[in-house]
Amino acid sequence: MARKWKDTLLQLLLNNLLYLQQNAYHESERKLYKKNTIQFLYLYPDAHRICESFHDLDIIKGINA
Repeated sequence: MARKWKDTLLQLLLNNLLYLQQNAYHESERKLYKKNTIQFLYLYPDAHRICESFHDLDIIKGINA
């Protein structure tokens, strides 16, 4: 049960970071959100497991490139 809650929270955080990155007005904001998303993925290895079933896997691959 705890893992399900953790997965849900990680997915919500990741969704928010991706939303902010995609809807940023300025290139500098996009770079900042991209950097934050990359840091998030490195700090939380469980996020990679969530990404495997994530609907925007292409976005994740683009961030890691």
